[in-house]
Amino acid sequence: MTVDEIEFPSYEGTCTLRGRAYVPGGHDGPVPVVVASHGMGDSADRLVIVAEWLCRNGFGVVLYDHRNFGPSDGLPRGEFDPVTQCRDMQMALTYAQSHPRFDADRVGLWGTSFSGGHVLALAGYDDRVKAVVAQTPWIAGTVIAEQAIGKEGLASFRGMFHEERRRTLEGKRPSRLKQVLMPHDPPGTFALVDTKEGYDYAINGPAGVPAQWENSFTARSLEHAVEFDVLSYAERIAPPTLMILAGGDRMIPGDMARAFLEEVRATKSLVEIPGAEHHSLYVPGRGFEQSMEAATRWFSEHLA
Repeated sequence: MTVDEIEFPSYEGTCTLRGRAYVPGGHDGPVPVVVASHGMGDSADRLVIVAEWLCRNGFGVVLYDHRNFGPSDGLPRGEFDPVTQCRDMQMALTYAQSHPRFDADRVGLWGTSFSGGHVLALAGYDDRVKAVVAQTPWIAGTVIAEQAIGKEGLASFRGMFHEERRRTLEGKRPSRLKQVLMPHDPPGTFALVDTKEGYDYAINGPAGVPAQWENSFTARSLEHAVEFDVLSYAERIAPPTLMILAGGDRMIPGDMARAFLEEVRATKSLVEIPGAEHHSLYVPGRGFEQSMEAATRWFSEHLA
């Protein structure tokens, strides 16, 4: 296995995205390649174990950080916008096709959580995608928000979104919110991840705390997330699609993902890992192996 630092332009060419290309050893010709990216406010460093697993099983991997995160360019830092991220993902796919060691006709997508929604969207409109694995994917932001905080909570959020626009009008910087709830945070502190297993993954997980990871994100990113809805893409998905769910996921409702998959007309499959939680799928011994074994089988079958 060889690992190289890579960079490629964002979709509009205004900033540079960075990551790593993993090339398996022992192959004479071009190999199938999987483009992989992190979820909401996370870091590609935490997915190195995913890239290494796939590479050991014969797949090339392009693993990168979204704009505004990690070593990738972009401002404001910590802002996620799924529409922009999907367009950038198409550039990552283009980079993968251009790599001399990768087969341009055998490209798959692996996404998790927020980027799990991204790969489902791309599968609905980019015909270069030949296989998809979506792990605990984001499906419909408004529904997820209502289930998490109720209609009143969502209405409060919308007030915050309007306030962010007023701040922008006044020339102020975007407000910032906590990514992961810390033990010392006062009661009532809002954080995107407020579970013990989420904290354990972010702070004590296999990758530790990535050097360029920040425990904050822009408040207006929440509006982007609430607006992001991939339901309309289900019937348009053409490539074989595997969905992996965690049986104990308390962050993204599994029933929504199952209903989405029912509408997919392409070859499809569902794997549910009993007892696993949303973030434990990245942790060896807590669902990671089962998830990656399923992904490897899927890519082996459909990118062969």
